[in-house]
This record gives sequence, C-alpha cells and structure tokens, in this order.
Amino acid sequence: MPLSGRALHAASALCILAVSSARFLAASARFPAVSARFPAVSARALAASLRALAASVRSRYPSPSIV
Repeated sequence: MPLSGRALHAASALCILAVSSARFLAASARFPAVSARFPAVSARALAASLRALAASVRSRYPSPSIV
C-alpha cells in the first residue's frame, strides 16, 4: 500500500530527525565540550523526543488493520 503525500512527508521528517539525532550523539561522544555546553540535550532526552514524535505520527497515520 503506497504512502499518501502527508504520510510520506511525516516518515521522511522522522528519518531526518533520527539521523540528525544520531549525528549529534556521535559528535557529543567525540567532543565532550558539546555535552558540557548543552547539558539539557542528552541521549535520554533525544530518545524521549523520538518516541513522542513516533507516537504522534502513529496517531495521525494509523496503519490499516490486517484482517
């Protein structure tokens, strides 16, 4: 079943957020000054944000039930 335009846009945004979050975490691991400068942004906070975004996408675009 092909994705609609809005669902494709939401899935694309979720992928972009996941990749940029992973890049930030990799940078903060390599450069401790990044973690020290932005203490509120942690792996736990990013994971919570991704879970909230995924839940939002799932509620907007529920998958069809398989009968």
